[in-house]
Amino acid sequence: MFAARTRSGHSRAARTALLCLVLAACGSGSSLEGSVSDLIPLDFDQVQVQIGGDAVAIIYLKALPGGGGNDTVFKVTANTSGLDLSQPLQINLVELVGKAIRGAASRAVSGDDRRTFSDLERGFIRFDDVPAVGNKVSGSFSCTFAQGAGFGAGKTAFGDFTATATEAGQ
Repeated sequence: MFAARTRSGHSRAARTALLCLVLAACGSGSSLEGSVSDLIPLDFDQVQVQIGGDAVAIIYLKALPGGGGNDTVFKVTANTSGLDLSQPLQINLVELVGKAIRGAASRAVSGDDRRTFSDLERGFIRFDDVPAVGNKVSGSFSCTFAQGAGFGAGKTAFGDFTATATEAGQ
């Protein structure tokens, strides 16, 4: 099968690939997607990475209309007990810490009482940089929610992030 050609002689597929690369280079480095978008909108304005105590959280926020704060569109949190955060790392969100899994996902959107997602079946948070307060960190995460009952059951969420890490609660 022959690729469609434009007037300049370049294939449409090659031009599309080049456009995707250019757009990716211009982007903020943050994305949020997954089949959970069948249940809730995943559009966001900013991403925060918060570190405090024995936890780290990646938080996707959307400004409320007219100001006055933000909705938390999606938040993935990991218990960091026993982990070495002095280097880039990947956190297994379903690893047991005591009797509970290390990770969880939640949200807090005005006018919507669905807050906590089903337990995770699979998932990770990967930091490309040292996740420390004041550092600019980037990475990615992926979550698959367990089948069965509960909000988000059987769905996925994944994304990339870039943000300066802040102290949780600040």
